[in-house]
Amino acid sequence: VVPVPYVSKIRVGEREIVPDIMREGMPTVKLKHDENSFSVDIAAISHILASDNTFSYRLMDVQDDWKELKGLQSINFNNVPSGEHTFELKAANNEGIWNEDV
Repeated sequence: VVPVPYVSKIRVGEREIVPDIMREGMPTVKLKHDENSFSVDIAAISHILASDNTFSYRLMDVQDDWKELKGLQSINFNNVPSGEHTFELKAANNEGIWNEDV
């Protein structure tokens, strides 16, 4: 069974945004021009060895290459240029089988 990744929280300065994980897809977040640093907390719905999940993410038009992380994580983005960017996230289970639904 492949894990289903999701964004559990987005932090912009002192503000926290907690998306409704029951909605389909990633949340849309609009930031002000001076809110160019933020963090994204990620997790996955997984019923087997959740601590062994691997994540891969990218922020399109900023970081087009996928970056890999192991376990529950918080991802920091700093000095992101203004514009419209898409955060993509996928996850793999403990056997390395990826959920390719981005």
